[in-house]
Amino acid sequence: MTWYYPGSKNVPPSQVASLWSDAGAPGPVANAFANGIVPAEGGYNSGAVLNTAYPNLPNYAGPPAPGNLPEYSVGLYGINLYPQYGPNNPQQAYQAGAALAANPKAQTVAAAQLFNHRGFEPWQGDAYVQGQGGPTAALARLGYASPPKVPVGTTGSLAGLAQTPPAVPSSAASTSTILGPCAGCLVPIPVAGGCMFTRCNAKALVGGVLVLAGGITMVVGIAVLARNIAPKVALSALRQGRSPISTRPQPEPEEEEDYSDFLAGYQQGQRDQRGVMGGSKGAQYVPTPDDLDWSEAA
Repeated sequence: MTWYYPGSKNVPPSQVASLWSDAGAPGPVANAFANGIVPAEGGYNSGAVLNTAYPNLPNYAGPPAPGNLPEYSVGLYGINLYPQYGPNNPQQAYQAGAALAANPKAQTVAAAQLFNHRGFEPWQGDAYVQGQGGPTAALARLGYASPPKVPVGTTGSLAGLAQTPPAVPSSAASTSTILGPCAGCLVPIPVAGGCMFTRCNAKALVGGVLVLAGGITMVVGIAVLARNIAPKVALSALRQGRSPISTRPQPEPEEEEDYSDFLAGYQQGQRDQRGVMGGSKGAQYVPTPDDLDWSEAA
């Protein structure tokens, strides 16, 4: 079952031609879009959708055929919103499509801006252009070697669709951030139209900076934490009688050799020697400092 945006409008060929005439397009160009491009693209319904880009949005027809780019093409002229919003912003693409669906004039201005710069190239895959032999041949059949300029400004173009956003299917993921909704152009391309730097680009840039700042903060935090923990570990080790520097087992202290028996025997020998030599000390002997002198005699 074909799905159309709520609030979409049926726009017959005569009205499509009038939209182009009002924009200042030559008659052959207005006729080519009214009777060639529109029937091959939107089928005269301003809310028609060809979706091969966003599985969670209505009318998803599966991935694009080999060699084709993803599309979220909306409206009478099948204007592809995917290049502007990319793979991560289905909500914004849906909202822009809804605004286009309700405004056939905006669709016509956007299509005219594309035609001014690229001729029929944006529609080279549809039946009308292929039937004419390609974009260059289609222009030549209208009598032009290059696209005639349609004097439209920016009024009513994609840049002017910042209206109250419509309801979005719940399956379309939200990408609103601290920068606001991702949709919207921050740096437009002045002449060719389109956008050089969108809110989505800014969101990605800010996200990268925040991730980098978070990583630096984490490293500093770990260093401060380690610095605070180290003294506490050392103090705990000292309280438990352990060395805070090393937990390896320490060697047992060597026992000092006991010379008390040797000293007692030496003293007894001195006494015995004095007794043999007829000394007068005998049993009443009290050792003098000389008896305890272990140094060699001079």
